[in-house]
Amino acid sequence: MTDTMTQTVAPDGEFGVRRRGSVILAGVLAACGAAALGLLACLSIVVLGWATDPNSSSTSSALLRSAGHLWLLAHGSPLELAGGTVRLAPLGLTVAIGLLLVRAAHRAGRHTQSRGRQEALVAALSTAPPYALLVAVLASAVRTPGVSTHPSRALVCALALSVAASIAGATRRLGWREATRGWPAPATAAAVAGTAALATLLATGALLVAASLVLDVSQVSVLSRSVQGAGAAGFALLLVQVALVPNAAVWGAAYASGAGFAVGAGTSVGPAGVVLGPVPGLPMLAALPVSGPAPAAAALAIAGVLAAGVVAGVMVARCLGPDVPRHAGPSWTAATALGVGLCFGLICYLAGGEGPGRLSVLGPDPLTNGAAVAQWLALTGVPAAWLTGWLQTRHSAPSRVRTAE
Repeated sequence: MTDTMTQTVAPDGEFGVRRRGSVILAGVLAACGAAALGLLACLSIVVLGWATDPNSSSTSSALLRSAGHLWLLAHGSPLELAGGTVRLAPLGLTVAIGLLLVRAAHRAGRHTQSRGRQEALVAALSTAPPYALLVAVLASAVRTPGVSTHPSRALVCALALSVAASIAGATRRLGWREATRGWPAPATAAAVAGTAALATLLATGALLVAASLVLDVSQVSVLSRSVQGAGAAGFALLLVQVALVPNAAVWGAAYASGAGFAVGAGTSVGPAGVVLGPVPGLPMLAALPVSGPAPAAAALAIAGVLAAGVVAGVMVARCLGPDVPRHAGPSWTAATALGVGLCFGLICYLAGGEGPGRLSVLGPDPLTNGAAVAQWLALTGVPAAWLTGWLQTRHSAPSRVRTAE
């Protein structure tokens, strides 16, 4: 009896019954706040487009449903239209929603005063189920005769995004050193090197897109004028394109990998050649090359992927240090290359999608691009790791001799 009473009135600093209740409440409140802010951002974009369209006669309820549709697309949930399925997540908006979820997970941990990795992770993950349920409820609420939604798929997509953001939020609260405390040194080295290699790969894609837009600036200007939008309407179009910038960076990285991407069924864009049909009149699509053989300079795009492999190999070897066996660096670099390939394949899936009609295939193929990136990173990363390890061993040998003397 005494033990039972002691457990029931556990102090707030321990993980007892009272703490569980506070964790659930904090998670629900944080999830509601993140959902409200995300919906508000989508509604702002929709209202801006409506306010600058003189031919629009949408009601307030229609605007709210459109904002909900955009919110669902940002989570990766598809929409069923009369002309076909639409699934293309504007990754800029997805990243913004993810950052809101990271902030929500961090706040949930702070309000519950969680300590240690387990408590911080539990507090952060408490935001994921209520957030996913809110997305599923909204998916049911914004159904119209012309637009069908999938609440179950919306639930799964939102749960995956919120869980990933919750883990990031817990890591932010704890700090990287505390979050990875107890990890084997090779695993930490692979995580750091893989992140750096993936960032290098995406930066390469962004630079390719930027260079293509600069070279075709006249075509960009023509497409911008053809889209009837000046003033605030042009600003709304700019917001849409900004939301698609991360997608364009991923597509550029897919081009650099050699596997390329598609802009419609039966099309392909890559260093080996370009086959294109009619494309939407979005100004940023002026970066697409013209159909035909790719120029010789297109092969230089692979340099960014090779550089990502070198970065991975050098960082793995330097994180491991000279005191490990000679084969450890190349082996863990190969594992890092495989992990980066899997991550890039997932990113390609998120950056691509499908649309109605001939746009049934959009973006890079996850399987071929993931395999290509893993291959290129291993090709340059393994020798770089071996060479770095050899140089470290050679430089550390004289210091060991002096220490022994």
